[in-house]
Amino acid sequence: MTTYASPAYDLRSLIESRALTRLTYSKVRTDGGVYTGPCPFPGCSSKNDAFHCWPNSMRPRYWCRVCGHKGDAIQFLRDYEHMTYGQALENLGLQEKTYSLPPTHMTYNTAPHKTWQGTGRALCHASQQCLWSPRGAAGLAYLHGRGFTDATIREAMLGYCPGLSMAGEQWGIQSKQLVIPKGIVIPWYCGGQLWKITLRENYAAVGKKFTQSLYSDPGKLGMSLQR
Repeated sequence: MTTYASPAYDLRSLIESRALTRLTYSKVRTDGGVYTGPCPFPGCSSKNDAFHCWPNSMRPRYWCRVCGHKGDAIQFLRDYEHMTYGQALENLGLQEKTYSLPPTHMTYNTAPHKTWQGTGRALCHASQQCLWSPRGAAGLAYLHGRGFTDATIREAMLGYCPGLSMAGEQWGIQSKQLVIPKGIVIPWYCGGQLWKITLRENYAAVGKKFTQSLYSDPGKLGMSLQR
């Protein structure tokens, strides 16, 4: 489920404008207040108050206690109007976030040093295994939703990072700690050498800025996280 630093839109209005349902404010005031009403999804046998919506929460979301449909605005458009992930993002005026893990400062005439290469390869290998495990199910579903086949995913050596923290010395950079966000891992190889790693965040906080940037000292290879 995508989360938001603050509501980027009125989820209640979005649902009411797309479906023949009206949501009424409930006396329950937890999590910004809940609105209830008939479920908008076809085939659901719910009554008047089975569908719940939390439009004012830090994580605007909905849930039907009868049919089980749940999610955020992106999921609603995908399930109710059968949009792709990208179409839903565009419809809502949202953008994906991409983080890059390049060897930085260098002019890209020389591949990163052995320490960076070793740690980077280990990260990519572990992320590939994670993608095909239960922990990477959401990432794999995201890639399938974007039209990638299993063969293409394996050929491109794509993976999934659940989010982790690593010591800078593991990468051979002058930083105490490097926080790597969760997302799809995209390795960039050339001539058998790993030059760069990109992480595309697929369902974490849209609108929540990731501000940490780590660079090497001038003239030394390093690593950075960039939006």
